[in-house]
Amino acid sequence: MSSRLATRSARSARRALAAVAMVALSATLTACDSGGDTSGSASADAGKRADAGSAKDNDVDGAKDDYYDEDKGSAGKDNDVDGAKDAYYDEDKGSADNDVDGAKQDHYAKPCENVDLNFTLKLQSQAGGYYLVTAKAKPGVVCTLEGAPEQVMFGSDPDTVASNAEQGSGDTIKLKDSTAAYFGVNPKSTDSDEGKMFETLIVSVSDDAGDAGELKVESVNVDRPLITNWHANSSDVVTPFL
Repeated sequence: MSSRLATRSARSARRALAAVAMVALSATLTACDSGGDTSGSASADAGKRADAGSAKDNDVDGAKDDYYDEDKGSAGKDNDVDGAKDAYYDEDKGSADNDVDGAKQDHYAKPCENVDLNFTLKLQSQAGGYYLVTAKAKPGVVCTLEGAPEQVMFGSDPDTVASNAEQGSGDTIKLKDSTAAYFGVNPKSTDSDEGKMFETLIVSVSDDAGDAGELKVESVNVDRPLITNWHANSSDVVTPFL
């Protein structure tokens, strides 16, 4: 009887140990499964955070790309300013400074010098015959004439320096573009047959005779020549010789 009871007790003990082992194994497997899911979830969350951070950086970079668009140039605003400068200094319009300088030059025109002028000559029949000299400013020049030319002579001969037939200085004439000024030259103011023959007339409007105008005339007898003041109207030139 005692032997059977011992055998039964041993069997019951083994069954109990087996049940405990099964419970322990099940708990271990459950814990492992839970740990694996947690790790996977953490990895997914980390991936999401990385994607979010990358997306944020890309947005910033995209904004930079848009702001520094090649078509717009850096900072856009600077290019607008440069464009305004380009329009302001347009070659066709010139800068504002040039406009101001041109206005000053026009308003405060300087006295004409020989290098500023082009001269032409024409023989007139009125008042016994005289030469009408026309002066025009060269392109881009604005200058003034007043009174009589500084020196007029025939053939560079000091004996033929002309005297002024008019009194006073007359009006100031501004030469610009096509505007012209006129004076007359009477080569012979005497009634005698005396005189010298010349084929050139020298005209200087300033003290410096350099670059004086040299005009061709037909061979003419010169004796005590006379000149008029500068006039804005060519018809006024003949008056002093009448």
